[in-house]
Amino acid sequence: MTRERKLHSRTGTIALALALVAALWVSAAAVAEPAPELDVRGMTFVASRADNNSLILRAERARFDTDEKLAYLRDVDAEIPPTAEQRGFRMWCDASVVDLASNDFEATGNVHGQADSGERFEAEWVRYDHSRGVLFTDSPVVIVDRGTTVEGGGFDYDIDSRKFQLRGGAKVVQDLQHEEEADEATEEGAP
Repeated sequence: MTRERKLHSRTGTIALALALVAALWVSAAAVAEPAPELDVRGMTFVASRADNNSLILRAERARFDTDEKLAYLRDVDAEIPPTAEQRGFRMWCDASVVDLASNDFEATGNVHGQADSGERFEAEWVRYDHSRGVLFTDSPVVIVDRGTTVEGGGFDYDIDSRKFQLRGGAKVVQDLQHEEEADEATEEGAP
């Protein structure tokens, strides 16, 4: 084999080796890329524990970021069904981001909630801190309960006790018609 042929053969071998290294590098880069996101339509998620009410979470659309462990939900309806020990609770909103590692979440856009006992609330956004068991907001909020409307600067809602605590100033509006209807119902039932 001539010197020129040996050089050409070595150059071809080096080029082939470089091509293999490049192919391996591209394959490794593809493996190192973030895991794909999962898009779901019409999702229903049910979670329960022995020491807690179950949670039923429905979303028209959901996108799961598996690297960040976040779920991005649209058109959301969440429900904690009642038990013999606790009242139920329901909340719905336009969008929510759920941290799948901590179970914390933020709900935004047309956020509404209602307890089985009748209290209802509206807010721009709410967050849930799973470690504290508290749903909270510091955005303006409206809470309606048996003919009384309370407007405030936010609230804390303890999930276990199902009790609201207002943040900031509050304005209370009493619905007199509701009071009159309640009085009439009491009088009708009186002996």
